[in-house]
Amino acid sequence: QFWVGAAEEARYAKLAVNLMVAVTAGMMKEALALGTKGGISWEKMLELIGESVVASPVVKYKQDPVRRHDYTPTATTSLVLKDVDLMVAAAKAEGVDLPLATVMQTLFRRNPELCGFLVQEDLSCSHIACHPALDREETRELLDEISATLHELLEQEPEAAELLRGRTLARSFH
Repeated sequence: QFWVGAAEEARYAKLAVNLMVAVTAGMMKEALALGTKGGISWEKMLELIGESVVASPVVKYKQDPVRRHDYTPTATTSLVLKDVDLMVAAAKAEGVDLPLATVMQTLFRRNPELCGFLVQEDLSCSHIACHPALDREETRELLDEISATLHELLEQEPEAAELLRGRTLARSFH
């Protein structure tokens, strides 16, 4: 247990840590994708990540299910969205900009089946993941919606392009 203050500090601490948990999931997916594309086996990448400087308790917790390619969500959509809503609201109240969390909030609220997607270097969207899986037409419609949302964000916040380019945005990796 930690004492962080007498007012709202504990709430902010919880939201900040939960934001890092969400980022860890995306970071792990990106690291695995890069390593395996570079010729390193899935098993070896997981072992390397688990023994590296980033081997946090969250990474170690996710390692075994990811090894088995078990991506069963560990939190409900409503719970994840509740936390993202609270993160975005707290950031806004304090004048902190969380453009990636805001994009995720918008897209995941509109599309509860969306688990994640990749933003290419040219800022187009690809590698969409949904549960349950969508058919080809539904996938195309969702990709179009994601692209439109990203375009809106970039019109309002052009500096977000560098934050988005090449990133994987995920609701939950495990």
